[in-house]
Amino acid sequence: VQMNATREPATLRLTVLPSVYQYFLADRLPQFRQLHPDIKVTVVPTMAVLDLAEKQLDFGIRNGHGHWPGLMAQALQTETLFPVVATSLYQAEPATLLQTMPLLNPYDDWARWFRQAGLPLPQQPDAASFPDKSALLDAVLAQQGIALLPELLCRDLLASGQLSRIPGPAIQASRAYYLVWPQRP
Repeated sequence: VQMNATREPATLRLTVLPSVYQYFLADRLPQFRQLHPDIKVTVVPTMAVLDLAEKQLDFGIRNGHGHWPGLMAQALQTETLFPVVATSLYQAEPATLLQTMPLLNPYDDWARWFRQAGLPLPQQPDAASFPDKSALLDAVLAQQGIALLPELLCRDLLASGQLSRIPGPAIQASRAYYLVWPQRP
C-alpha cells in the first residue's frame, strides 16, 4: 500500500482469479470501501500468473500449493469441495441427480468424492470441462450439470438460493487459496 505526504488516498493493487472476483470479492468491495474510504482499491481479475513486482501489484490471490518463485504466500483458508446444482434442478432425489446429471469437470475429484460418499461412480459420457471456475459456476447455474466447488465461491449463491448443495461429504481440496506478495525488504 502506497501513501504519500499530500494525504492522497492509499492505493491497494491486487490481482485475483476471475472466479474469486466475480463470486466472492466484488460483493464485498463496497463494504471495504465504506469501512476504509482512505484506501483506493484497484483489482485486476485474470487467469494469468502476473509478475506482481513488474506490474506494480501489492498482492494477489492465487489457487495452488503455496509455492511461487519470488513470492511470499499465506493460506487464506483450507478449502473443501462439495457437489452443487442449480436449485431449479434440485427437485429430483439427490441420488438420482448424481446418477443422471452430467458431472462437470470430470477431472476434478469426483472419484474421491463418490468413494467417500460410499456411492458408485456413474458411468457417464465425458461431461463438459471448464478451465475457469467462473465458467464452471455459470454452467451449473445454467442447469448444465453438477460441479464439485469450493465453499468460498459458492457461499453467496447457496445463501441466495440459486445453488443447492447435494448431501454427502465435503472433501479436502488438493489446492488452496493464498494471498501472495513480492519478497521485499
